[in-house]
Amino acid sequence: MDINRRPRDMWIIDFPPGTTEEEAALYQDPFEHIKKCVKPMRSAVTSLADKYPWWVHGRPRPEMRAALVPLRRFLVTAVVSQYRLFRWVDIDVLPDHQLIVFAREDDYFFGVLQSRVHEAWSLGNGSTLEDRTRYVPTLHSRHFHSRN
Repeated sequence: MDINRRPRDMWIIDFPPGTTEEEAALYQDPFEHIKKCVKPMRSAVTSLADKYPWWVHGRPRPEMRAALVPLRRFLVTAVVSQYRLFRWVDIDVLPDHQLIVFAREDDYFFGVLQSRVHEAWSLGNGSTLEDRTRYVPTLHSRHFHSRN
């Protein structure tokens, strides 16, 4: 929604990888917020409880984060959208699970994604959800996430 429409001015509370509960509690206001709003939901989801403590942003994607470290910006597109839009995002933004991230910062790659050839390819290899197209990440992770 923040990509295809106006930003909602929302924030993701994301403690650095490996932060213990005691260390996270030092950030009093954010910690209290997730203790009140996130902990009850996360406690009910047993599949995440084993992998990620309740104060850790779910599925932290260390591979993606490592690929973004040397960049000033990167490209994203919404997983499901009526129109396929690609947008530059500043490196200080943490994308959520509804975005496909391209760890590239070059304008040439942006042009390739905007091309009619790529549009036809993505429509042919994607799927639909109601009247919107779904950008299928498993196909694109093989073809478009390389840093060549």
